Amino acid sequence: MRRPPRVLPAPRSPGCSRLPLLSALLALLLGWGYLATLLPGIGYSGDAIKFQYLGRVLGIPHAPGYPLYMVLNHLFVTLVPVGTLAYRANLLTALCAIGACLVLFKLLELLGVGRFVAFVMALTFGFSQTYWSQAIIAEVYALLVLFMVAVSFFLVRWHLRRRDRDFYLATALYALSFGHHLLAITLLPAFVYLVVVTDRSVFVQPKKVLWVLAVITLGAAQYLYLFWRLADPQTPYIEGFTGENVFHFVTGGPFKPYMFAFTPAQLVQNRLPLFLSFMRTDMPVLGLGVVGATFVRRALRPVRVFLLLYFLSNALYAVNYDIPDIEGYFLPNDLVLAIFAALALGRVTRGVRGRGARGTNRTKRCGAWRLGVLLLLPLTLYVTNYHAVDLSGHRWLQRDTEAALAAIGEDALIIAPDYARGQALLYYLIGYGWGETRNLHATNIGWVWGRLRSYLEDGAPLPTLGRRGPQAGLALYAFPCQRGLFEAAGLMVTRPADHLPALCRLEAAF
Repeated sequence: MRRPPRVLPAPRSPGCSRLPLLSALLALLLGWGYLATLLPGIGYSGDAIKFQYLGRVLGIPHAPGYPLYMVLNHLFVTLVPVGTLAYRANLLTALCAIGACLVLFKLLELLGVGRFVAFVMALTFGFSQTYWSQAIIAEVYALLVLFMVAVSFFLVRWHLRRRDRDFYLATALYALSFGHHLLAITLLPAFVYLVVVTDRSVFVQPKKVLWVLAVITLGAAQYLYLFWRLADPQTPYIEGFTGENVFHFVTGGPFKPYMFAFTPAQLVQNRLPLFLSFMRTDMPVLGLGVVGATFVRRALRPVRVFLLLYFLSNALYAVNYDIPDIEGYFLPNDLVLAIFAALALGRVTRGVRGRGARGTNRTKRCGAWRLGVLLLLPLTLYVTNYHAVDLSGHRWLQRDTEAALAAIGEDALIIAPDYARGQALLYYLIGYGWGETRNLHATNIGWVWGRLRSYLEDGAPLPTLGRRGPQAGLALYAFPCQRGLFEAAGLMVTRPADHLPALCRLEAAF
């Protein structure tokens, strides 16, 4: 026999109209903080710069290709007439981050923590350091969190209220999320668990089984984007995808050797302290999260297991992944801690309200004071993290790159010293089409170091960043200039612009 729906009682705080008001206030406060600190142009990292221009031309970034994000990025930067190309890509991330916090607010309200506590904790999560830092640049993690919290909201609501529509929405969004980021896989054990404890007959109901198979197929079909862009000879940037390597590429490609790369001893001695350090920095309410995970209402115990499974699964994957910019992979753990902390605060404030309702006016004033103190959580994070994440003054890379390209003019091959500088050049060469209109190309010094002299003397071909290769005879520039390195290789170094000492022209020293 099917069990009756498990419906939580409505919160006792009056005024359902407060919910849209608090949602609007939440969006306003987060938007104010994010816009004030938003990266105004190119910068932060090579990946961020890549995502700032690649959506416009519908290219293929590094594995797994991020097809959903590429299409969404393309639509946004094409249709929204605000600022530069980089600014629009950064703004898209900020909007995704705000959307994730709004859905988190709805999820917490669904769990019965009270609207005020839900508002405070959604704001606290939004101003946590890592999340904030990833909300103001062109990156993929804010949209990932939006997907994960939306899937959790609909799945938990289905568990509590047993409306099939929520199950269909949860499964559709989850399948769609795999076209964005593979870290979505860490939610799978928790997802399956909550389905089993809610209604295991789902696995034998033809309608639901067919629906799940259909959305999985549609989710996988997103990767047809890779073949579409590969087949188009006008696609200016394809990184590592050849068509034959499709399975290898969409499952991580060159990053696979860095997955599960640590021994048990290394995990305990190095990676676990790193993980805990991030948790303490991002969520100073860590202790409240532990309390919230321990004391939950009976109706929410399956939800507690769901959240714990997600926390452990994501932590296990993230601490085993050996990449330098790992902080974004810990955001799902921050999300779970924020939910548990909200459950703990909701329990406390319910007790305060209960005593206040039965006690004297002095007790009621004390309860109101305690509720007001909660606002210190997001306020403290805002003040503490603002200067740590602020990128509003980060303009030097854009300024220097534009000045160098202006001095170079046309018909040139430019050598970048590193990944970020190379992507900064491609932002203009590909994103704004200067590569085509001015016959400019960029390459990485690590690729061409031993072949520079042959190119200058004999016209030997050089590999370039992007899909177009340069013809022989182009002027060769380095930016920034590494004079001693080039002179030691027997090249003649000249300065084409006195006001740009970081730019140099290379010629063969006969």
